[in-house]
Amino acid sequence: MKIVTELPFKKSLRNSLRSNDHGPFVTVKGVKYPVMRLRSFAIHGCTCCRCGAAGNKIIAYIPGDGIVHVDLFGGKHGRLLMTKDHIIPRSKGGRNHWMNYQTMCSRCNAKKADQETTEDWKLSDFRERWNAIHVKFQNRFHRIASQRRFYTKSILWFRDRYLHRFTYIVARIFS
Repeated sequence: MKIVTELPFKKSLRNSLRSNDHGPFVTVKGVKYPVMRLRSFAIHGCTCCRCGAAGNKIIAYIPGDGIVHVDLFGGKHGRLLMTKDHIIPRSKGGRNHWMNYQTMCSRCNAKKADQETTEDWKLSDFRERWNAIHVKFQNRFHRIASQRRFYTKSILWFRDRYLHRFTYIVARIFS
């Protein structure tokens, strides 16, 4: 594995949350790196939900296939790969959707395999409710903004930065 560069941590996660309109890339020294895969970490956090290992480095590297990969690493020496795990495994009917992801280190993810617990089902149910609330608020936001024709950078920034947090709080209150 050849390490190309270490990306700026906060900027990479911030850019991964942005929509495709703004470009899901981080530019370092004139080279663009794709960071859309990091969206799950930006939304659900960078800490393994089982062992508590924290991801703290975003590294662009070239493995044997010759394609540039951008992943989150953590652990004591920054060599532990952080992964997005399906809460309800796909083999057991779980969806391939950002609401069905959770952050796990590669070790815990390998131990979990395709098993799930009652806590996983509770979390999945909560996230389904959160997603329904999130979609409703997002649709209303777009309808109001398009009627008043005030799509500005500040409105889009507010939507990208706070809509997930706001709908999470609303889902927690009403669950």
